[in-house]
Amino acid sequence: MHKKIKLMRDLLKQEKLDAILLVQEKGMFNHLIREITGTENNHITRPVFLLITRDEDPILLCSRVEASQFNVKDLSTQCFTTWKEKNKILEQITKGISRLGIVFNEVSHLQWNELSSLLRNIKFVDATGFVSGILATLTKEQQRSHEIAAKKQNQIIKNTFNFIKTQKRISEWDVVEFIQEAWKQEGLISPDIPVVAFGPHSGDPHFLPSKSNSKVLEKGDVILIDFWSKLNKPDAVFADMTLIGFRGEHVSTKIKYAWNLVIKARNAAIDKLKQAFKQGSKLRGFELDDAARNIFKHAGVQEFFIHRTGHNITTELHGPGTNLDDFETRDTRQIIPNTCFSIEPGLYFSDFGLRSEVNVLIDGRGKPQIFTLVQDKIILV
Repeated sequence: MHKKIKLMRDLLKQEKLDAILLVQEKGMFNHLIREITGTENNHITRPVFLLITRDEDPILLCSRVEASQFNVKDLSTQCFTTWKEKNKILEQITKGISRLGIVFNEVSHLQWNELSSLLRNIKFVDATGFVSGILATLTKEQQRSHEIAAKKQNQIIKNTFNFIKTQKRISEWDVVEFIQEAWKQEGLISPDIPVVAFGPHSGDPHFLPSKSNSKVLEKGDVILIDFWSKLNKPDAVFADMTLIGFRGEHVSTKIKYAWNLVIKARNAAIDKLKQAFKQGSKLRGFELDDAARNIFKHAGVQEFFIHRTGHNITTELHGPGTNLDDFETRDTRQIIPNTCFSIEPGLYFSDFGLRSEVNVLIDGRGKPQIFTLVQDKIILV
C-alpha cells in the first residue's frame, strides 16, 4: 500500500470522515493523484477521481481514453467512456458514504454542480487542510536531507560573515557571488539568488541585489542575509535561514532595542510550539503567528512587522503545508509531525530591517528540532 494512502486512512478516522475524493480535471494538476497512481504525464485531458475510504481498496476512476497513463497495480480501477457512465460509477462507489472529504479548489464550478446534484445524500466536507498536510509530510530520508542542508548552510553563513569582516570594501553583489560559490562547493542548489541587504536595503524584506543596484557596505550598516538551498538530489528538502550582522563596533540603541524584540518574538513562537507538543495539544498555524506578533503589539511596533511569521518547507521553499499566519491569511490548519516550517519574525524601518529565521522540523515522534543556527547576538564585522 502506498504510504500516502495509509496516512490518509489514519487521518480519515481522526477527522471523522468516511472517505476522501481526490479530483483532477483538465488543465489542473493533482500532486497526490500523480504520486499515488505513478503517472508522470501532465497531459491528462479527462476528469480523474481517486476515492480513498477507511478500509476498502482505493478506487481510481478515469476515462478509458487515458487509462494507460496510470500505474494502477495497487488500486482498483474503473473506467468510463460517457458522462452518464461516469456518474453511474460515482454513485456506486460512494454508496454508504455519509461524510466525504473533498478539496473544493480542485473542483471546477461545473464539476461541483454535477457532484453535489448527483450525490445529494452525502455531506461534503472541505479537506483542503487535510490534503495539504499529507502533501507536506516528509519521509525520514527527506528529513535527513533538510538536516544536512541546514548544517552546510550554517557553515556557509559563518564563512560569509568572516569573509565580509576581512574586506575593507565589499558590495552586496560580492556577497551574493561568495554564497553562490559556496553552494556549488557544498553540493547545494537554489533556484534564486540570496537576499543580501545592507543598510536601508535591509528594510525591504525581500530585497534582491543585482550588479547595478548593489550597495557598498558602510560603517553603521545593518547586514541582512537570507538564503535557502537544498541538496542536489531528488526529493531533497530546503533549509532557509536569515542572520543579521553589523558593520562597526557599537550597535545603536535603536537597533539593539528592535533586535531584542525580534529575538523575543521568535522565542515566543518556539516556546509555544515546544509546550504544545510536549503536552500533546493541537496547534494551528495562526496560533504561532499570534505568539510572535503579540510581542510586537505589546511593544507598540506591530505596524513594522509586515509579513506572516513563517511558511511550510518541503522540496519547494514555500510548501503546501501549514503556514504560521494570522496576518496575510488565517491559517487554521494543524501543525503535524513529519513537517518542516520557518519561524521568521522581523521589523522593517526606513533605515534598516531585522529578521531572525530558523527552521523547525517536527519529527515522527512529534519532537520539534532546529538544525539551522539560532542567532541571539548581532554579528559584528
